Amino acid sequence: AISGLLRQLAAEASGAESARLFAEAAATCRSTLEVWTQDAWPEEWAWEQREIGRALEAQADRTAGAESARLRAEAVAAYRSALKVWTKDSKPDEWATTQERLGAALGGEATRATGAESARLWMEAGLAFASALDVRTKEANPRKWAANHYNIGNSLVELAEFAQASGVGTARMLAQAVASFRHALEVLTKDAEPVWWAQAQGRLGTALGMEALLAKGDDAAQLWSEAAVAARHALEVWTEDGNRQN
Repeated sequence: AISGLLRQLAAEASGAESARLFAEAAATCRSTLEVWTQDAWPEEWAWEQREIGRALEAQADRTAGAESARLRAEAVAAYRSALKVWTKDSKPDEWATTQERLGAALGGEATRATGAESARLWMEAGLAFASALDVRTKEANPRKWAANHYNIGNSLVELAEFAQASGVGTARMLAQAVASFRHALEVLTKDAEPVWWAQAQGRLGTALGMEALLAKGDDAAQLWSEAAVAARHALEVWTEDGNRQN
């Protein structure tokens, strides 16, 4: 309860104060683990491990440099600890949620890493999101199903960019990324989720454009045409003033 209150206060604060409060939330959870051990209280222990991960991720977002990297690595370790208790069979929803948190944390690490290390982290992130799909079915939870497909596609695009130097597996990764974004767009609509829909369209356009660069002749022309359509869809939501970066 105290760690939850601290996280709420941290979310409402900003800058160094927000980071400090998230650090306190993580410390509070760790203090709880002195009583709630994995052997005596496995469920509570796993819950606190995930809460530690969440607090550390948020603290890392508000911290720079080597300290931020250290916090992200500790968040990943905390999620992996929780998964020692929560299994797909025993606690499917908690397991899937933690896999999603793990994927997001690994993606955060990958974004800030370079070279082969970044590629390794993107691969692990994609695998975590793919694992969550064992539980997050389209029928049972369409929004989370779509989110995981979007995140898988994003991980594959990043991996394909790294693989372009060697060319090994690039086409396969991009084809899988395109399929993942199209799956996400089966659920995401412009009316219900305009920003998310535009992001998926934009990333789909990126993946199709990368495929087009590898193709030739009519195949390349078709892929460029599809990429342009996806980009135009994204621009229906992205405006120059509101989404200049995109």
